[in-house]
Formats: sequence, structure tokens, C-alpha cells
Amino acid sequence: MNSNDDEISLLDLWDTLIGAWKTLLAFLAVGIALGVGIGMLSPSVYQATALIQVGQVGQVGQVGQVNVTRQPVESPLLAVERLRSLTFQQRIAEATTDQDWINAIRSGADAGRIQAQLVRATQADASPLIELKVRAPSREQAKMQTEATLAELVRIHNEFAQPRIDNLRSELASNREQLEASQMRLNKLSQLAVVDRVPDARFNQIMLANMMLTQMQAEVFAVRSTISMYETALQSPLTQPTRTIEPVFAPAHPVSPARLMMLVVAAMAAAMLGVLWVLVRSAWLNARRAKQHPEQSMG
Repeated sequence: MNSNDDEISLLDLWDTLIGAWKTLLAFLAVGIALGVGIGMLSPSVYQATALIQVGQVGQVGQVGQVNVTRQPVESPLLAVERLRSLTFQQRIAEATTDQDWINAIRSGADAGRIQAQLVRATQADASPLIELKVRAPSREQAKMQTEATLAELVRIHNEFAQPRIDNLRSELASNREQLEASQMRLNKLSQLAVVDRVPDARFNQIMLANMMLTQMQAEVFAVRSTISMYETALQSPLTQPTRTIEPVFAPAHPVSPARLMMLVVAAMAAAMLGVLWVLVRSAWLNARRAKQHPEQSMG
């Protein structure tokens, strides 16, 4: 019995919807029109993307450690937070003379035209990359502001790296001077350390000179090794500036608004609203008719 009632109710609902097809079509048309209108009125937003590798500076191990490592000039995580900060973004807006962006930042309406996040590198010992995204009203503007962002970040990182690079160069020059002095002493000791046909009185002196010669040779070898490490530390890839992995990419089509998605959502919302309107109106009319003619509803 309940099954029959349910079937009858479903059929009634279906007949009601079929009978109000013009109303449903009108709702759908209005929804499509609204979706198209909102999509056309919404400003286009373009996006430029770049992958950034934070600059590295070589580091020579401590005394007795024959190793050369590298360290980023700034933690990639801190670099990401720097790019996201409104102070940094305001400098970029001022550098590119984007008054609308400046006003939006000052009013608090735009809290992040520049977006950045870490991209984990494949190698375990490699620093993570930074994915930089800059959105702007035009493709050219997005690309220009991305390049300005990179230039400002490179400038800051070069300032961080310069003292460490200067220290490496100073240590390299000092070791080269030490090598030159050690080489001169080594040459003098080499002339003294001759054991062929020497009087017994000088034998002890020559033995001492040979011992000093051996020590000096070891010292020269150590200094040369240190010089080699400093030279390696100052060369790429151990020391390199902040740079992009590939050129800035700025597609010709906007990333928003998604006009097709907006149209589909608006049409679906309008269709659902139309169905709801038809069903509620039909239920209200049936209730009103039953109240006015109770004998018909009872029969």
C-alpha cells in the first residue's frame, strides 16, 4: 500500500515538473544569463610562475677535516615567508609603479598577489626549490612583476652572501701567501739536505735538515690541499647566486575567472531553484485548493 502511494506521489511530482517545463526553462535561462554576465564582468587574472633555487655559498671544513660543503644564503622556508610578506610585496609594487596594487596593500584589500611555496627536491642533500606565482590583471604585468620579485630576492641574497664569499677569498689569499713562504723555506732546506760526501761533523745538521724538510713538505701539501678546497668552495655549484631553474612562464590565457565553471554552476543552481519553486508552488496550490473545497479532497 505504501509502495503504491509512493509511486503515485512520484508520478504526480513528475507530472507537475513536466507541466511546468516553461517555468523550469525560464529559470535555466536566467541562470545561464547570470553565469555569462558574472563571467564577463569578472576581471581576468593572469599568472606567471617561476622555480627559484636559493643561492649557495661553499664552506670549508674545520682544521683536520678535508671536506667542502655548501649552505644556502637563506633558509628556503624564510625566503618563502619573505616573499609572502606585505612589506616585500609593497616594494615590488612600488618598483613596478603599480598604484592599484599599492593602494590594495595599504588598505588591506590585497593580502597576497605574490604566492610562494616550497617544492621538495628529488635529491636528499639538495635544498628545496621555491615555486613563485605572481598574479596580475595582464600577462605582461604578471611577468614583469615576477621578474622584479626575482631581482629583489637576488639582491637581498647577494647582500647575505657577500660577507661569506669575502671571507672565503680572504682565507684563500692568506693560504696562498703561506704557500709561497713555505715553498721558499722548502727550497732552502732542499739545498741543505745533502748527504753525499759530507764530514761527520755536519751529519747531525743534515739529518735535522732532512727531518725539517719532511715536515715542510707535509706543510706545503696541507696548504695546497686547503687552497684547493677554498678554490672549490668558491666555484659553482658550491657557490652560486639565487636563480631560476627555467625562465619565467606566463601563459597567454587567464587563470581566473573560470567562466565555463561559473556557467555550469549557475545553470545547475538555477535548475535546482526552479524545481524547488515549482514543487513548493504546486504544494501550496494543492493545499489552498483542498482548503477551499474540502469535499473534493475527501472524495
